[in-house]
Amino acid sequence: MLCRQWLVILVLALTGVVQMAGQTPVSNRVEAVASRLSKDARIAARYPDRQRHCVYFVENNRLYRFDVFRDKCEEIRFTKGYLKIRDTHVAQQGRVLFVTVDRGTLCNNYATDGQALYLIDTFTQKMKEIAAGFDISRGKAKNQPCFTVKKAHQCIDPSRQRWNAKNHCYDMSGSILSLSDTYTVRIEKKR
Repeated sequence: MLCRQWLVILVLALTGVVQMAGQTPVSNRVEAVASRLSKDARIAARYPDRQRHCVYFVENNRLYRFDVFRDKCEEIRFTKGYLKIRDTHVAQQGRVLFVTVDRGTLCNNYATDGQALYLIDTFTQKMKEIAAGFDISRGKAKNQPCFTVKKAHQCIDPSRQRWNAKNHCYDMSGSILSLSDTYTVRIEKKR
């Protein structure tokens, strides 16, 4: 009888330890920061591990990284100016964060570089621009998730804004998967 009571106590104690294992001090801090963000903020990624210990979030069309160890929030600076963040996407089991920005009137030519796709390595904080074009979307190519970047490369009728363009598909590591044949498209100028 006494042995059975100790067995029950041991099982209950181990169950409590297993349930608490997911609640580390780092993950608790990350969750606390995420819960304190303003209603306008949109969480892009949470990293409750000891290597990254941060929350990426978008607020007022800017991307921020809050480091819970340093209790510091930093704006992520892109290589070129932009008007708004269109999309964020976590890939490679959380290793990278893709960000799509709209440059609008800040670009030289919207048909060739109006939107840009960036890749951020969440371990090293290194960022690189993968591609630019007039439209960027997520989809599939060759049965793999990808980003499709529609990019104009030759203006064939300036008065009507008709362009020759190609679709460039990039995999979740930022490498090119495929390139479409040339097609003709009308692209409105952004004001």
